[in-house]
Amino acid sequence: MDPMEAKEFLASRIVNQALLEGVSFSEIERRMLFFSETHPSLPDMYEVLNEFNESYNMFPYERTVSSLICNALRRDREDAALAQRWEDAKKSLRREDHYINLIACRSSRRHEASPATNP
Repeated sequence: MDPMEAKEFLASRIVNQALLEGVSFSEIERRMLFFSETHPSLPDMYEVLNEFNESYNMFPYERTVSSLICNALRRDREDAALAQRWEDAKKSLRREDHYINLIACRSSRRHEASPATNP
């Protein structure tokens, strides 16, 4: 899985979880999941970044995305193929600077520390 495929997969799982939970998740919020300062991303990423910075607060956004990731990961771990795709995505992004990776790493630590996931 290359980094763009990894971001596509993670973004799709986050958006799907938002739909399942009834959490509003705009197109700008979805597109921000592809942000990277150092690696190729969406062609209009800097326009997306400007609109995001003008209209959204990063901290609540990151909390929401982190929660969605934890819940999606908890649900997806029940399916071996999906669980493997999560691992593949994390491996693909771990050595590069991607915004979604930063949030996912925080979420993974939170998810692993959660008593609900470690019976």
